[in-house]
Amino acid sequence: MLLKEKIKKYFFIDKIENNKYIIYNIERHIPIIVSKTGLKFFYLIAKHSELASCRNELKNEDEFEKFKSFLKDLSETQILDTSISEFFFPKPKPPKTAYLHLTNKCNLSCDYCYNKDTRNHFSDLTFDKWKYIIGELIPTTNYFIITGGEPFLYDQLYNIIKHIKENSNECKIEILSNGIANFSKHKEIRNIFDLIDKVTFSCDNFDPNNQLRKGFIVETFLDNMNWLIVNGYSSKIGLSSVYFKNNLEGTIEVRDYCKKNCFEYRRVLAIPNNSEEINIMPSLDSFINSFSSNDSLSDSTAFFKRLNCGAGVGVISIDPEGNCFPCQ
Repeated sequence: MLLKEKIKKYFFIDKIENNKYIIYNIERHIPIIVSKTGLKFFYLIAKHSELASCRNELKNEDEFEKFKSFLKDLSETQILDTSISEFFFPKPKPPKTAYLHLTNKCNLSCDYCYNKDTRNHFSDLTFDKWKYIIGELIPTTNYFIITGGEPFLYDQLYNIIKHIKENSNECKIEILSNGIANFSKHKEIRNIFDLIDKVTFSCDNFDPNNQLRKGFIVETFLDNMNWLIVNGYSSKIGLSSVYFKNNLEGTIEVRDYCKKNCFEYRRVLAIPNNSEEINIMPSLDSFINSFSSNDSLSDSTAFFKRLNCGAGVGVISIDPEGNCFPCQ
């Protein structure tokens, strides 16, 4: 198969503005944004199966160093799937990441929530049942993402985390939370944050008049962040903003707050659950312009790293009733 035919089969590539191109992996639903130099490097990777062959087509050592940096960043997005030699024929992989939805209960009511129809409707699994599920997952899972609903509303949260850590020295644990629970009054909060490896809090903006997350109290959220900072947990914190209509400036403010406090940050696009929610999405022009406000991982490329769908590819998800799905 010719190079152009291979690329056309597995990738959609288009110019979106001056010196910015989108490369979309059709099989894995992973998009990246690259510069003209990044696009050149991408074609070079697609053409050759060996690093030495790529090196022969680069001008000098400086360009080769930029190429290696680009390849490192590119690999982290999984758009290549595995190694260069398996570029077009990735090997199947068992799920390595498990989402544990401990509860449907939530203290917010978000307009764009995919789970709002089931929120607060079902009872939670007992700790013993979760222990059994976790025991089945641990042999093949190295990353647990604990979520909900709001996981801090599940009264056995600490015991779940402790059980995972006691039964696996290699498993990493991340919590996804809205950050509204009162951390200073949570009896096991220090034990929880001592054991987990990362926590990602949802925060779209700091404007109380521009919230699609009904019940989100900016002061409470910032108080919780300050408590975590004071108690030495900054290195474990990341914030995630949903980019919806008229919220670009809000996400930039959150990003700058993260920079100031050495938090990780990501921005994801609002995805409507039905036709009635399409109006929450930003315009196409606004979406394209938003890329200029993203920080590049290198001078060759910039990524929306979490816009990919992992359904059935390395991901398994357990809901609060114990049902299993190939998607979070």
